[in-house]
Amino acid sequence: MSGSKIFGLIAVIEWGMSDLELLTPYSFSAVGKYGRKSFMTHITEHKDFYVDIPEHTNDFLILFITNKHGDNCVIMSRKNTDPGSMHFKDISTRIINKFRLEYTK
Repeated sequence: MSGSKIFGLIAVIEWGMSDLELLTPYSFSAVGKYGRKSFMTHITEHKDFYVDIPEHTNDFLILFITNKHGDNCVIMSRKNTDPGSMHFKDISTRIINKFRLEYTK
């Protein structure tokens, strides 16, 4: 599933960003109060509370963990994410924002 359209619309409607540009099926950019920022979207499932973090060059990573209860979307900055496996405990200290997104397979 492509994340850039879904999360790009959330950025515009919910976060008040503008000038949405879909860069790839998994990334977008938009203008906010600090200028244009780029976002990588990664839709995944956790395995024993570990999530694979992809390598990316965008300003922010939106991680959508489809099998997590409660707030299942987190936003982290590129400088706080290293590619590879990361435990929920480590993710929780790096979160900029979190929210819940309903998901049906």
